[in-house]
Amino acid sequence: MSKIIPFKAIRPAPDKIGLVTCRNYDDYSPAELAAWLNFNPYSFLHVINPAYAHSQKISWDKRFKGVALKYKDFKTEKIFIQEEKAVFYVYEIQTKIQTFTGIIAGTSVEDYQNNIIKKHEDTLQYRVELFKDYLHQTQFNTEPVLITYPDSVEINTWILLKKQSEPVYSFTTTTKEKHTLWKIDTQSDIDWLQEHFENIPNLYIADGHHRSASAEMLYEQDKHLGNPNLNYFMSFLIAESNVKIYEFNRIIRDLNNHSKEDFLKN
Repeated sequence: MSKIIPFKAIRPAPDKIGLVTCRNYDDYSPAELAAWLNFNPYSFLHVINPAYAHSQKISWDKRFKGVALKYKDFKTEKIFIQEEKAVFYVYEIQTKIQTFTGIIAGTSVEDYQNNIIKKHEDTLQYRVELFKDYLHQTQFNTEPVLITYPDSVEINTWILLKKQSEPVYSFTTTTKEKHTLWKIDTQSDIDWLQEHFENIPNLYIADGHHRSASAEMLYEQDKHLGNPNLNYFMSFLIAESNVKIYEFNRIIRDLNNHSKEDFLKN
């Protein structure tokens, strides 16, 4: 059985959502990044890359502390608001060619450890440790793990019904993607969704092996502190039929004097 939980999310104020939202930091060219930082004081880029990080070489520790301070500023200025109660979300992304709809929830570190949440990639230890330190220092996580689950007619029907309600966000980005978010906050809906996921024997990590491994490492490091939030990591759960998986190929040009058989064996 798979365990998911609602959580008290911290999210952008509705009137600033289009200004706060940004792409992955590495997706921006230097000129584009400078423009966003110079002309949009609400961009989340200010949090993940504090201004002083541009002008000097600093340690990861100092950078993470700077991120934490800027995050705190955004909360103080009410750019970010916190849910009063634990909720789930239904989240939809519409691109030019595809629509993806799923559920944002907390998934269990224990399920991850017990292989209820399935993995298919090895991880690099230094990356796992680095993101663990980031989570420890900043005390927030904005990158959900992408997890798929076997198609369920009941859950698909439930999602369609929830999408008929008023969303908390509906906006379009500069990349012409439409994003819509619905809050699931009634106890009957929360209970129903948890019960249906309990009937799903396994979940599958589609993207985010390092993030989930970091969450497990953070749990093992800090569980003595008694913070129940460490038992879970944020995930975007999407039915497997709604996932678009692109092939990723590598070309090998030199076997380094190995035979093809030896190479494939090793």
